[in-house]
Parts: sequence; C-alpha cells; structure tokens
Amino acid sequence: MTVSSTTNTNSQTTVNATTHSFPYQFKIFADGDLEVIVRSAAGTETVKQLDTHYVVTNAGVDTGGNVLFKFNTGTSSDAHFSSTDRRPASGETVLIRRNLTLTQGTDYIENDNFASNSHENALDRLTFITQSLEEELNRSFKVSKTNTIASAEFADSAATRASKTLGFDSDGNLTTVADFLPIGGDAAQFTYSTTTTDADPGSGFIRFNHATLASASIAYVDDNEINGTDVSAWVLSFDDVSSSASNRGRIRMSKSNTLDTWAVYKISGASTDASGYVKLALTYIDSAGTFANNDKVFLSFVATGAGETGATGAAGGSAADDLSLGDAAVLIATSAGNITIDAQGSDTDIIFKGTDGSSDITPLTLDMSDAGKAIFTGAATIAGLATVGGTLGVTGITTLANNLIIPNAGNIGSVGDTDAMAIASNGVVTFSQQPVFSAGGAGGFVKLAHTNVSDNTASIIYDNVISSTYDNYVLIGSVVTTSEQNCRMQLIARTGGASGSDVSSGWALGQGEWANRQSASAYQGYVRANVANNIVIPSGLVIYGGAVFTWRCEMMNFHTGLVSEVTNVTARRKYQGNYSWTAQATNAADNHGGSGWFQADTAGTGTAPIITGIKLLFTAGQFNLGSISLFGYAK
Repeated sequence: MTVSSTTNTNSQTTVNATTHSFPYQFKIFADGDLEVIVRSAAGTETVKQLDTHYVVTNAGVDTGGNVLFKFNTGTSSDAHFSSTDRRPASGETVLIRRNLTLTQGTDYIENDNFASNSHENALDRLTFITQSLEEELNRSFKVSKTNTIASAEFADSAATRASKTLGFDSDGNLTTVADFLPIGGDAAQFTYSTTTTDADPGSGFIRFNHATLASASIAYVDDNEINGTDVSAWVLSFDDVSSSASNRGRIRMSKSNTLDTWAVYKISGASTDASGYVKLALTYIDSAGTFANNDKVFLSFVATGAGETGATGAAGGSAADDLSLGDAAVLIATSAGNITIDAQGSDTDIIFKGTDGSSDITPLTLDMSDAGKAIFTGAATIAGLATVGGTLGVTGITTLANNLIIPNAGNIGSVGDTDAMAIASNGVVTFSQQPVFSAGGAGGFVKLAHTNVSDNTASIIYDNVISSTYDNYVLIGSVVTTSEQNCRMQLIARTGGASGSDVSSGWALGQGEWANRQSASAYQGYVRANVANNIVIPSGLVIYGGAVFTWRCEMMNFHTGLVSEVTNVTARRKYQGNYSWTAQATNAADNHGGSGWFQADTAGTGTAPIITGIKLLFTAGQFNLGSISLFGYAK
C-alpha cells in the first residue's frame, strides 16, 4: 500500500462510563502494535494492557479498526467479555497510538521469488516508525531552525540536580540552575531548622520561636545566607520604617523547590542584633504547605508603604469660618452655614476612625455604595430624635432617648430577618415571625392565624401554630353555613407541626353543654363521653343550613396539657377548654345560644399527644362568608 496519511494517533474523551468501543484510523500489522493510554480528568495517565483491559480488531486493515474495552457483555464467549468492567470512566480521555517495535522482520532469501507484499509491508513499517518518531519529536522542546545551541547535554548526576531547574548558562547552553528562585522582593536563601531555641541557628540557617509557624512571633536569622555571604545588614534593615511601628514590612519564607509552600509575617517591632544572628519581631499573617527540617528556603522582604514623617507644612487656605488646626486636636467649627464632607469618588465611603487605648477602631462607616447606610460597629446612643431614611445597621446596643422614626411602610429587623416588624403607613405592625412576649406582656393577645372565609370552603386548617410559646389559645369566628345543609361544627386537634395530621388516638374526650332558645327560659343539657378526637359545637342541637353561626372557644394548656391527680383517680394529662355559641337551631324557629366545656385526658402522664394545630369543618355542608381568627396568650 501507499502511505498517504500521517495519522498515527486517535484520541476520544468519554461522556459516560458505558462506551467500550474506540476507533483507530490507521493501519497496524498486529494487535500488539497499539499503545492504549487512559488519562483521567485530573491528568493521571495509565497504560492499559492488551487482552487484560482490551482487545483489538482489524489488525492488517488499511483503514484501521476498534479497541474494545472488556466488560460483562452477558456472553462469556465474546472476545471482550470480562467479569471486571474495564471501560473508561466518564470524563476520561482514551489515546490510541501506533507503537511499533524498532525491529525489521522481513528476510529476503536468495533466488526466492520477490515477495512484493512482504517488501511493501516492510517499507510501510519503516514509514510508520518514522511517523511515530516525528510525533514524539513534535512533543519535544526544540530550538528554532535559525537558532544554535552548542550543547544540549548536562553532566550533573541525579543527586546533584535534585530539586533544581533546567536553565541556560552564560553561553546559552543547557545546564542545571540553583534551587527555584523566589518571586519578587529582596531575597536570600537559607536552610530552615525546626529547632525553636533562641540562639544562633547555625551558618545559613533560619528558625522560629515556635514549631507551629502560625504561632511564631520571633524569627532567628543567621548573619550568613546559605552560601556563606554575610547578609546581617540587610536583615537588620527590615525594621527601618519606624513610623509604622507594628507594620514595618513583610517577610515571606518560600520553600525552594515547592513554590506553593510559604509563610508570610509582618515585621511588628525593632530587630535585635544578637551574637551571630538577628532576631526579627513578627506577627503571623498566612501560610500554605508544610516545611520540614533542613528544607532550603528563600527569605524575601518588602518594606511597608509608609515612610518617615516629614516636616509639618504650612496651613492651607480655608473656605469655612472658624477653622482651626492644632497638634493635639483638630476642630472644625462654623458660626453659620453647613459643614460638608464630600467624598466625590465613585462608591467612596466616609470612614470615621479613632483609638481606644492602644487599639485602632472604626466606630462608624457611611457606606456610599448602599445609599449612605450608616454602619456602627459598637453601641449607638442617640440622645435626640432619630429619623432614618434607609437602613440603620448597628452591631452593638442602640440607646434612644427619644423617638425612632422610620419611613412609611418601613421595616425593623435583624441581619437574619430584615423585615421582622413591618410598619405600614397607617401604623399597623405586621410580624414576619410568631412574636414572643416576656412576662411583662402576660395576658396580651397575639393573632396567630386568620382566615377571611370565601364561599364553599370545605375546612379550615391551622398547622404549626400551637406550641410551648403560649399557654392558652382563643378561637373566634362567625360564618354562614351551607343552605339546606343542617350541621354542627367539628374542632379536631392536630399533631406533627407543619406537616400535621389529625389526632385519632392517645386520649379520651368528654364534653358537656347547656343551651336555650330565645323564646324559652328553660335550659337543655347535653353530654358526650369517650369521643375519639373531635369537639362538636353545639354538642346537642343542630344548626340550620344557611344560618349565621358565631362562636368563641378557649383552649387551655392545649399544647401538652397538664398532669392532674384527684382522689380515687390515677394521674392523667388533661387538655381543657370552654366555649360559647350563637345560631338558629333546627328544633325551633328562633335563635339559640349555649355554652359548654370539654376535657381530654390521656391514659397516663406521658406527653402524647402533642397538639400543634387545629382543623375546623362542618358535619354537613361548607363554610361560606365570614372570618375566623386564632389568638395566643399567656396565663
């Protein structure tokens, strides 16, 4: 065959872990003439083995064939069957390259017929080998055609060139270079010691006063760097910027052969010239990686931007009245007009700083990127009227001697809940969460739920509203029953929080009621005992369909009940309440009203059931018009 293609590699990245067939598009003479490499997404390369991980098809075919990775095909006679799944994982890259042995296997016998196919295969083989060499050369570093290099060899042994880089000597020839160079700043090379003793660390060594570099506050630097040159004057100069006493510059110690291992400190005090070494006062900033004893390191230094304090200049002109400057204090005063501080740069904040003892503090920031929001880092005391047009952020305590006025429809809240209290323009306050009042507010009602009833509402459910926050609850409502559907209202306790369900067991419910009608003075009494789970209002009479039904029900200790024990009765946990109602009942044409009580108790003193909600529904028909509200209050 003629060789018209230079292709001798194919590469494909898998998109799933089920692909097992990968094509190669060039000729090989035998299955073993391929090298199959799988590269992971992290860059790890693994050479796969023929017959162990894959099989090859179409050896000897000019257009190539396929590499079939082995897996459990379900048919053990398949050439690529394996009980172990050898298919590449999703995201891995499969590289298939021709890799011929560098041998010549064609033997020409004297006086034999000329074997043209064998001869042509031998020529093809030599061409393929040449293409493979070219592919490897194309992945190599080379000098350009117009460039020269006298020697691309170096004689350093493996031990000599360990942890060093390749570079070029003064003649431009290849050589090994000293350990990795540091990045930026003045620098010198030392050997790191894990010893923490305050003493000369030895020629060319550096050590610290703590084995944990993040806890170190002093560095002990030998007068000589690693090559024996005295650099003590350079190290002693690290504290020259005395106008910034606690931040005179920064040092960085970098591991010579691992540039991602380093530690950074501030020079936080004066340097000490000890006997044969220098002591540097430090404040730790950050670090990465781990240093080992005798690691070669580079110590670099960058001075702080602050310089020496210059002479005081002449006072400039003033456009404001009564502007006075002094050494101890600065007073800005005006007898008329405003004092304006104008930060004209885009999103330029106005920052107020001061000193508390020896500590620098920033008590107030006016954040111009947030419409001038005032941010107090400590407690804020406001002696007069405070009017806030935006957000007032205070991380400490705010003390007001007068009113705090916020914009119409503004909110009061915390960082986690900025609209905990929403105040409408008419003064109505809405809480985003269920409010909790201290003992000083005991007895006050808090609305926990409310429904404006629309026509044909089958039931009203309030889940996750009854909890230990309040002792007692009041349910009030006034609704219209469905026309021609005579009924009673059922009040069913629920448990389970936000995903509530009806209480169907765990307690026994009893109920009693007295009722009379508008035109009669006699009372009628009713009683219900051992009911499974529902309170019925009214318990004895039936309300006309289409009637207006109004009620008030108080539920006492309704979350977990109270434990009670009376004479001749074992201790039980009791849930109690009372109610009153008004409606037109079916046993006479005039209006009726009544009041009653209910009590549910458990078989013992356990806490089940735990009531977290209620459900309302009629025994027939639906809710129509009206409203229902649930309130909580402390005892």
